[in-house]
Amino acid sequence: MTLPSPTARVCAAAPLALMLAATLVGCGSSGDGAAAPTTEQAAIPVSAVRVTLLDPGAGPRTVLDRRSAVGTTGSAVLSTSAAVSQTLADRPPRDFSSPAMRMPLSAHVTSSEPGMTEVALTLGEVTSPDSTLNTELKAERGAHAGLTIAPDGAITTLRISPPPNADNMARAAVEQAFYQAIYSTVALPSEPVGVGATWKTEQHFTSAVELDQTMNVTLKARQGGVVTLDVQVNQSPISPVWVMPGDTRKLNIDKYEMTGGGTVTLDLDAPLPTSADITVGGEQVFRVPDSDATISQTLGNHTQWSAR
Repeated sequence: MTLPSPTARVCAAAPLALMLAATLVGCGSSGDGAAAPTTEQAAIPVSAVRVTLLDPGAGPRTVLDRRSAVGTTGSAVLSTSAAVSQTLADRPPRDFSSPAMRMPLSAHVTSSEPGMTEVALTLGEVTSPDSTLNTELKAERGAHAGLTIAPDGAITTLRISPPPNADNMARAAVEQAFYQAIYSTVALPSEPVGVGATWKTEQHFTSAVELDQTMNVTLKARQGGVVTLDVQVNQSPISPVWVMPGDTRKLNIDKYEMTGGGTVTLDLDAPLPTSADITVGGEQVFRVPDSDATISQTLGNHTQWSAR
């Protein structure tokens, strides 16, 4: 078995979520024929999150229920970046980083049932320091998306409606930014908690690689309905084998380290985070079975929410 060409690269340009996103946003060989854009809204389920309370914290304790009332509006800016340096065997490293993105969002709560909240999103002027991508992103202004949010704050469904004049580059970049944000979302415990409370969230992803993401969360502060959380993230593969997307070839996973964390501030009544700053990075080494040939990657990903 020979090594894949550099253009048939390992598609791991963001936290583990983008392994799943890879099959949806066309992260494959350079020059591949990508699917034609569509104006249809795609409803994409997000894998379930399990929350385990470790310590309820100090009193007074209350349930952190994220359920915005119908008609509630909000706005925020989502900024993302995903750095990837890849080395194929003994060749020089190559940069497969995704350009940074800044995506203003307006949110409107359209439904608020006991089990789920539906949020409609409208994109503002999406920009990137990459000049080529920045030009293509102009078509995304005014595009629509949506989220289904559980009472614990976990996102269960993403809906995206790409505009008819958006090309594949812009569409893929926007989808990647959404995925990066969704899998940085912090779910909350169903039990009453106070300052100092700690809990663990676990999410299992099935894609070319099966992975688990664990978040260890601490409630650092609370002022009324606004909570500040400290988050530590760890991602690990379940299977020792990685199957290349759209291919039958397999690579052994010799090393997979993705860790990081940051701080998240939530207004429990608002549909979007007040602020967040999470960085996840690490190293991965994939090896051709029965061979010494390897593909090594160094990754660093940043997700940020800020006031619009």
